[in-house]
Amino acid sequence: MIRADDFRGFAGTVVGGPVRPGDTVAVAGSGVVSTIDRLLGPGGGTFDEAGPGTPVTVTLADDVDVRRGDLLTTPGALGNGLSPAKAYSATLVWTSEEPLRHGRSYLLLAGSRTVPAVVTTVRGRLDVVSGKQLAARTLGLNDIGTVELTTDTPVCLDRYQECRDTGSFLLVDRAGKETVAAGMVRHALRRGRNVVPHAYTVDRDARQRLKGQQAKVLWLTGLPGAGKSTIANALERRLHAMGLHTYVLDGDNVRSGLNKDLGFTLGDRAENVRRVAELTRILLDAGLIVIVALVSPFRADRAVAKSLFQPGDFAEVWVNTPAEVCAHRDPKGLYAQAKAGTLPNMTGLGQAYEPPEHPDMVVDGSGSLDDVTDELCALLQG
Repeated sequence: MIRADDFRGFAGTVVGGPVRPGDTVAVAGSGVVSTIDRLLGPGGGTFDEAGPGTPVTVTLADDVDVRRGDLLTTPGALGNGLSPAKAYSATLVWTSEEPLRHGRSYLLLAGSRTVPAVVTTVRGRLDVVSGKQLAARTLGLNDIGTVELTTDTPVCLDRYQECRDTGSFLLVDRAGKETVAAGMVRHALRRGRNVVPHAYTVDRDARQRLKGQQAKVLWLTGLPGAGKSTIANALERRLHAMGLHTYVLDGDNVRSGLNKDLGFTLGDRAENVRRVAELTRILLDAGLIVIVALVSPFRADRAVAKSLFQPGDFAEVWVNTPAEVCAHRDPKGLYAQAKAGTLPNMTGLGQAYEPPEHPDMVVDGSGSLDDVTDELCALLQG
């Protein structure tokens, strides 16, 4: 957007058309209709007409709210598929050596718009030799697959067959900023347009006031056997004795119900963290102090979980217990199974554990339980 005195213009590139002054246009995001007043070129001159590929600055006859990433289109296009949606079916060409992970939040780049997105389902993978669609749970390097994905906020995307510019996108890894896939929109999913969150009068602030506390999330991460559950239990007992309202989300307990359909592959681990983070957000909104005890081995997944919360609401705590202590404890016999070769996806042995680089607190899971509880209580009060 360009502003100078009372000038208000919207800069972009024409991808369909041609367009002319006097044409009726609609903002694809809001549906607000206006008329093109002027078309200005990069040098400040005016156009009587601008075709596809032409960079222009558009001024409108009305004071219309147009935001970065919005599309101006014909009003008729809004009733023909181009309207905001949060769920799409798409074809992906996977370009990363690291496979697609279900539940991993990526960045979707479409034009000048960037929004978080999650691939929720892989519908199939194309066999490029036979042309047949094969069953698949993930996509690897150079695979072409049909997927369903959801975005955090509604975006306006065309079907690729109707417009390549507004029907294509990139997926970017949020941690490494690597482009992992190129996407082509097949169509918006019905649920992507029909689900509208309802705003309730009783909100988090009201619930916190009723409980007389400040809601907070403590996310305990560390190796299996590090003592996360033991620490969470001791901390909750302390907070309960202080009259505070809490809830613990323990990795094994969650996998016994909500996440019992998930295994321990990279993709399932990412989905496990995603679901727990979403549940944590609900409990935080209920005004509770939420203690999460979850291995959550990968930094990128923990970073995505943290991104769901406002600054100050989420504290990442690394239970930094020496690996030899964890293996000696081996409360569930996992290390013994891993060493025997019967547990290939064991974190710390079969799969990597990525320690937090900038945790809000580091505690020693092999030290005094009372001291660790004191530290975490101080963190909550800070």
